[in-house]
Amino acid sequence: MELSNQKLFNEYLQPYEAAVEANCELVMTAFNLLNGVPSTGNKWLNREILRERFGFNGVLVSDYAAVQELVFHGFAKDEQDAAKKALEAGVDFDMMTAVYANALPELAKDRAFAELLDEAVWRILILKNKLGLFEQPFRGLTEPNTGEVLTDEAKEVATKLVEKSCVLLKNETALPLKKTKDQRIAVIGPYAESHFTLGFWASVSGRSSDVLTLKAGLLEQFGQDLLLFSRGFNLYEDYSSFGPLKAGFEQLNGPIEDEEFLLEQSLEQAKKADVILLTIGENFLESGEGASKTNLRLPEKQIRLIKKLAELKKPIVGLLYTGRPLVLTEVESYFDSLLLVWFPGVMGGRGICNLLVGEASPSARLTMTFPKSEGQIPIYSAQTSTGRPLGENAHSERFVSKYIDETNEPLFSFGSGKSYADFEGAWQGVEEKTDGIHCCYEIVNQSEREAWVTPQIFLLNHPAEIVRPMKRLIATQHFLLAAKERKVVTFTLSEEEFTYFDNEGVRHLTSGNYTLQLDLLGIKNNQTFHLVKGE
Repeated sequence: MELSNQKLFNEYLQPYEAAVEANCELVMTAFNLLNGVPSTGNKWLNREILRERFGFNGVLVSDYAAVQELVFHGFAKDEQDAAKKALEAGVDFDMMTAVYANALPELAKDRAFAELLDEAVWRILILKNKLGLFEQPFRGLTEPNTGEVLTDEAKEVATKLVEKSCVLLKNETALPLKKTKDQRIAVIGPYAESHFTLGFWASVSGRSSDVLTLKAGLLEQFGQDLLLFSRGFNLYEDYSSFGPLKAGFEQLNGPIEDEEFLLEQSLEQAKKADVILLTIGENFLESGEGASKTNLRLPEKQIRLIKKLAELKKPIVGLLYTGRPLVLTEVESYFDSLLLVWFPGVMGGRGICNLLVGEASPSARLTMTFPKSEGQIPIYSAQTSTGRPLGENAHSERFVSKYIDETNEPLFSFGSGKSYADFEGAWQGVEEKTDGIHCCYEIVNQSEREAWVTPQIFLLNHPAEIVRPMKRLIATQHFLLAAKERKVVTFTLSEEEFTYFDNEGVRHLTSGNYTLQLDLLGIKNNQTFHLVKGE
């Protein structure tokens, strides 16, 4: 990637610095280039920034085969050269190749290089000592230490995580579902009975057979006679990509069926129902590492099913399974409600159903923007303004910052997310004091039910020597409010939240007016205050 220093310091490096300040013991180098230099061979990044500037003294490990891949990048002429450049850049540990093992004995004949090798070995020995590996080389693998992982307590925690991570993107009238004896629900789509809801890497290390499916969760809430199930479409075109695991996957997921038969079966089941619960999205192989896409739309067979079901004029509740933002512009309008469930894990079926029936209220907010079109990417909340922002200048409409074939706005922006409760909030005051910026706002749950809520605090654009983002998230709270409860929330922001880095990596704090935005489920309230401390 090509990044200016100010973007690198202001947006990318700060989470890593925070991890170092939290005393992390190990950092991994990335696969990518940074301004033309592979991260695994980048002295400036690993030694000057990570070790000297951030003060990291732990182990730096390469990603899988990243030392060897310096050759394929064209950064090293051979594996010995790759080992030399990686160790000089500060990489202590070569993951999953024998490049260091084969090359270092010869390279260590050079005294200066041997000193670098001693440093790397010493850091690894310190970490092994901290982990107690000299006393217990097989720590964690002995029988007394293994135990049962999927305990009842763990299942309860996993269920709560599902309830708190699903994002209600849209809701008109259908949710929460009514638990009445006369409302029949057509549950359509392969994820109703699928065990493959762990996500990519978790599917490798976890057991799909442990998954409590959506169907199982629904049967905990509704009688069998109120639920009508239909696969809707095949989640996989075939099982050949699973190799030796093909038979096991087919046994868990069922045989590949005729798409036209599945469509007609779904329509017949939906005709008998009052509400349609439709599962859509990606299969777990379409998300995660090594799953880049150019087309983020749903497959045509899913789009066709959605449109056919919409012709029945019945409420459709969509459950979206995905590991990434998708382009849903063509189908969003067909849903009465749309719940983003990601890949929810082993207790997904129970956690999702608790949300569907209102035993839990959605409170999560989108962590990534869902675009209207792939052409809008990259699109995110912390973008900077152009000199000719749409609707805010005197230029001809032709020559302002906009698309000619799409709006500038995303389909669902960063921070989107609805609740079953209604909230109101307003600032009570923001004031600079010696220990930081003291903030206070009041929030009211106007509903007759308790619910979790997740207010977000954004810093809006302000004049500076470096152009700052139009809005930047600087704080988030998460708490439970009883029905009709009124709560005054106070918190303190560090002055560092109002600083920025220049192209030399120097931090600046400028006196002036700053505006904080309180965002409550899309309802925004602004408060401006004056910060008097300068550089």
